[in-house]
Amino acid sequence: MINKILAALLAFATLNVAQAHDFWVFGENSDKFRADIGYGHNFPHQEIIPKDEAKSFIPLAIISKDGVKTELIQIGENYRYEEEKLKKGSYILAGEYKSTFWSKDANGKWYMDKTQKIR
Repeated sequence: MINKILAALLAFATLNVAQAHDFWVFGENSDKFRADIGYGHNFPHQEIIPKDEAKSFIPLAIISKDGVKTELIQIGENYRYEEEKLKKGSYILAGEYKSTFWSKDANGKWYMDKTQKIR
């Protein structure tokens, strides 16, 4: 019985994850500090974030060991951010995806932040 429950939970979790987009951030400190947002199903490769979905992302930020938060500047593609080279030390690269409501019409088309009445 326990094996059936575990199998059902695993199947539900797999189906639930398969429907969502992943969100991740990564950065590199070379001549400048560069960071990218990854969003989609192609982990670990970033891709251009659809324009209407870009509003769901809060700009990336660096938090120093002293708790000082520095918002990074978005440059180039809408997933890429940049800042001056970081000094030696420990930092947190922080990103946030704001939860978004999606609805689907009878034809299977998805709409962001809209209800059936607004479409």
